[in-house]
Amino acid sequence: MVGLELDPKVLKSQAHRAAAISIAGIALPFAVGVAVSYGLYNAYADTSKPFSSFVVFMGTAISITAFPVLARILTELKLLGTEVGLTTIAAGLGNDAGKLFF
Repeated sequence: MVGLELDPKVLKSQAHRAAAISIAGIALPFAVGVAVSYGLYNAYADTSKPFSSFVVFMGTAISITAFPVLARILTELKLLGTEVGLTTIAAGLGNDAGKLFF
């Protein structure tokens, strides 16, 4: 219903700004997730799994997943009780809490 109330002309005039903000809002946290994964992989991850999978998971989890969705994913995969799961959920909590202040 919210989309029906938006004026397409206004949306079109804001398209470049909205695209830049959207890309930055995903790309920067993804880059942080990738950077963090380098340190976490050797310390906490199951090294029998490929590093590339871990990098993609951490980047995605930090950049686009809402906290409740992340909690559900980790619960379904039975990762919530692991150190990687706890680190990921803490990062997700910090990400969502940070959105309140910025």
